[in-house]
Amino acid sequence: MTDKFKQRNLCKNCRNMSICVFEKGIWKREECEHYDPLPLAERAERDEFIDSLMVPSCPKCGSDATSDCEDDQAVHDICVARCAACGTYFCVECLWIFPPGEAETQRECSHWRICEACPDHDESYVCPYSGRVWECPRVREGLARRV
Repeated sequence: MTDKFKQRNLCKNCRNMSICVFEKGIWKREECEHYDPLPLAERAERDEFIDSLMVPSCPKCGSDATSDCEDDQAVHDICVARCAACGTYFCVECLWIFPPGEAETQRECSHWRICEACPDHDESYVCPYSGRVWECPRVREGLARRV
């Protein structure tokens, strides 16, 4: 296990997480004077609510029982999600379904390279498909070639 996974993130277990993150910009602290431990049941309810807002339904089976892989030690990526119903790993931005084993080894979706190579992409460019990458014709075409 790497040092990255050994670090303790108090914020994830704290009742004040939303206040610190959204109002103060504080995140991932190992020590904090505002730490107020959140009981496991409340944390599970909070995480389920956040997943319902941030993680889409499974593109393979349609289940809403999905969560991001931030805490998955094999993947450890908030942009990758896993479906609890069918076990599918997929990209939360473009809904690409990772082939078995690829999410754990590759850890990046092909659409990121497609977006970086976009002829319209520069530092000042705001993509019209931001927030709905799966609708971009270049992304759809590039991912279709991967299949």
